[in-house]
Amino acid sequence: ASILFCISASVAAAGTFYVDSVSGNDLHAGSAPASAWKTLAKVNATILKPGDRVLLKSGGRWTGHLVPRGSGAAGAPVIIDRYGKGPLPRIDAEGSFEDAVRLYNVQFIEVRNLEVTNRGERPANRRGVHIFLDNFGTGKHIVVSGLYVHDVNGSNGDGDNAKDNGGIIFRTNGDKTPSRFD
Repeated sequence: ASILFCISASVAAAGTFYVDSVSGNDLHAGSAPASAWKTLAKVNATILKPGDRVLLKSGGRWTGHLVPRGSGAAGAPVIIDRYGKGPLPRIDAEGSFEDAVRLYNVQFIEVRNLEVTNRGERPANRRGVHIFLDNFGTGKHIVVSGLYVHDVNGSNGDGDNAKDNGGIIFRTNGDKTPSRFD
C-alpha cells in the first residue's frame, strides 16, 4: 500500500506551468494563464517532475532555446504543449544556439504543437529539435508530434567538428553506457 501511496503522491504533486512571451513574468508562479512565466530561461531552470506540463501560449514567440530538465515516468510523462487558440507557439533559436529544442538524457517526455526554427547568418552546427541520449541506457517514451520545424540552416563541419544538422535529429552516444531509444 505504501508503494501505491508514493506513486500517487508524486503524480498528485505534478504541476502545470503556463508561459506567455508577451504578458508573462518570470517572478510569477506560472500556475495559471494570468500568472504565466515569460521566458524559456525560466522553463530551462525548472527541474520538471513526472506529470508536469509546460504550456506555451498560442501565438507567442520566444527567442533562444528550450532545454527541459527532468524526466517523466511511466503513465506520467512530462508534457510540453500549447494553450489557447491561434498560431503554434514559436521557438526561434535565431542561429545563436546549436539546438532550438534539446531533449538531453530525458525520457517519458512529450513535445507537441510547436513551431521551431533555427536560422543563422554564418555557417554553424544547427538543429531544430535534438533528441540526445549520452551514456544514458535505454530511453523510453520520447514523443515529438505536431511540430512545424523549418528554416534550420546548419552546416556539417569537417573532421572532429562534423555533427548532425537538420530539423529533427535523434542521436546516441554509448561509449561508457550503451544507449538506445525504445
